[in-house]
Amino acid sequence: MSITIRSNATKVGASFRRLARKFPGTVDFATRELGLEAQMLFEKTTATWTHQPTFTNQRTRQGYTVGTDDRIYGFVDRGTRAHEIRPRRAGGILRFTGPYHAKTKPNVIASYRGGRGRVAVWARRVQHPGTEPRNFSKIIRERVQRQAPNKLRAALRAVTASEGFGI
Repeated sequence: MSITIRSNATKVGASFRRLARKFPGTVDFATRELGLEAQMLFEKTTATWTHQPTFTNQRTRQGYTVGTDDRIYGFVDRGTRAHEIRPRRAGGILRFTGPYHAKTKPNVIASYRGGRGRVAVWARRVQHPGTEPRNFSKIIRERVQRQAPNKLRAALRAVTASEGFGI
């Protein structure tokens, strides 16, 4: 009398190889989703602006880079120092309206109606107090980084479950 002991190592090895081939694409997919989320948040900050900056979502070696090279957005995001405003033409006079209501708020990922007011003001020069930084980039980066572990974990769980493994 004899018994035969068989191993399913070949089948298990094949499953692990399939799983290993799927991991890079799964991680890339989850990272791309995070990039799209960041891009959506950036666009939310300018939803009511007349000037619409273009936000890019580019693949890099480390993942995805989301942002803009728009100067105006940079002034709003990082803020500006106090500065003097003079007319561009010699002997000119500045004309602007007030009171001004900003379309964005510091540390808030949103865009509001805002407005420039209806009272006309004329001056030869004005001392602008500067603008407080809105910190959009910093807040969006922190939000996306907080979501990253859970999003990657969920994607890896889904792909391992599809191959019959669980993590």
